[in-house]
Amino acid sequence: MWPALALLLVWQVFPTLYAFYLSLFDRVNFLRPAAFAGLQNYRILLEDPLFWRALGNTFWYVVFTVPTGLLLATFVAILLNTQVAFLGLYRTLFFLPYITALTAAAAVWRWIYHPEFGFLNWLLHTPGLDWLNTPTGVFALLLRPLGVELQGFLAGPSLAFVAVMAMSVWHFLGYQVVILLAGLQAIPKEYYEAAELDGASFFQKHRLITWPLLSPTTFFLFTLGLIGAFQVFTQVYVLTPTGGVLQDTLTLAFYLYNKGFRDSDFSYASAIAMVTFLVILALTLVQRRLLEKRVNYEI
Repeated sequence: MWPALALLLVWQVFPTLYAFYLSLFDRVNFLRPAAFAGLQNYRILLEDPLFWRALGNTFWYVVFTVPTGLLLATFVAILLNTQVAFLGLYRTLFFLPYITALTAAAAVWRWIYHPEFGFLNWLLHTPGLDWLNTPTGVFALLLRPLGVELQGFLAGPSLAFVAVMAMSVWHFLGYQVVILLAGLQAIPKEYYEAAELDGASFFQKHRLITWPLLSPTTFFLFTLGLIGAFQVFTQVYVLTPTGGVLQDTLTLAFYLYNKGFRDSDFSYASAIAMVTFLVILALTLVQRRLLEKRVNYEI
């Protein structure tokens, strides 16, 4: 227990406390002494339009990727849980993207999204569409043919950011499928046999048996997905190194990186980190309070 506690203190607790300490000083860059600034960085943060843009983009990322990834993974896991030929091969193919280095996978997807030579434009017959440099919101794009014009937050995430989200869902799908498969295989087969004798359809069996008994696994994945989505960085940095045309792919972690390592303002970056930590903590607690009561831990 003590070695594990020591690692937790060194790699989790101490960095968090030190980040809060740095956030109380004026522009810490480790090259000159910094003056104590109190909560000045937090006041500046609340008036920073780029911070709110990054927070809004991160919110869209969470809303789009976490439920979509979980639903898609559940569907794939149910299919892979059946007795079909080459099942081991299918499971391996779905898990391969997750064990692939995220930077390498993002670089491949950058080629897929290429406006002239990309595979996606060839597949969809949309030559010249610049997926990663289109700042228009997807809701605005979908409703524009109907004569509806949306602007600002109502326009939704940009097409570039949706492209990043699609890559993220693909990359993490294999991990979620493997965890869900373990949960599915823990459900006794007798429940499904009894449901079949009662005349339950395929959808009724999964709605009344699979989904309730799989709730601990889905709750676990939903919590991890929420926490991970608020820390998204690598794929955004590789696919859109500048944060998008109009900062439309800028996320909290990306903005933190820019302030700390590009601008050498570690105090402001630490303030961003602390606010991000508080947002994740608050949403996790709310999620636990609202959803855990519906989790069925008994099989």
